[in-house]
Amino acid sequence: MFISTRAISLNTIKLSDKKFIATIYTEYYGLQSCLVYENTRVNNYLRIFNQFAILDIVIFHKPNKTLQQIKEVSINFIPQTIPFDIRKITLSTFIKEIIIASIKEQEQNNELFNFLDNTILNLDNKTTGLAFFHLQFMTNFLSYLGCKPIDNYSKIYKYFDMLEGHFTDKKPSHPYVIEPPQTAVLHNLLNNDDEYNLNNLKNKMIRDNMLQLLLEYYKIHLPGMGNINSHKILREVLD
Repeated sequence: MFISTRAISLNTIKLSDKKFIATIYTEYYGLQSCLVYENTRVNNYLRIFNQFAILDIVIFHKPNKTLQQIKEVSINFIPQTIPFDIRKITLSTFIKEIIIASIKEQEQNNELFNFLDNTILNLDNKTTGLAFFHLQFMTNFLSYLGCKPIDNYSKIYKYFDMLEGHFTDKKPSHPYVIEPPQTAVLHNLLNNDDEYNLNNLKNKMIRDNMLQLLLEYYKIHLPGMGNINSHKILREVLD
């Protein structure tokens, strides 16, 4: 069945000069792996798919097949600043890696697609706050993955139990806990408090520690999540 859908390009594996496999997140079928043949009439499909782009595609979709085939591609949105800013390049690489590692469903999810669509647009337009953009993305993304923490933080409920996903007044006996002052950082990230973030997340140690804690939270609540490697480079680039 031929279906027209919007898609977000995430990753490519080159097979030959004329074909490659693209990992994409589609509006209609969720995460998909697709075989793409280069078209001499189009200016380099591989280059297009290697960007954090929003595409309009025609896909020959067969249910339960692991590798679909793309028949047509046109550009919906190509980032204008991301390819020319090393910070944004590294952020986009990390975000794409998180998406691929976290999403397993091959089903329609319009809210998630729109969130990812807006993430690309926001990153491309952003001029400030790049140092903690990935942390905001990770906390917001959890809502669509079904495991966003309950934000019941207060001066009394100042410990965060990563296993239970909420703040508590007593430190849990297990090691999967976030302690003050990092719990205040998490609370503000969950509330998208930009003013707080601008004033406090300039501290590299706080950012790096929160990134590690969020990655640990992801692995706890998303069994089978793949390894994330680009965060090591991200730390250096955003220093």
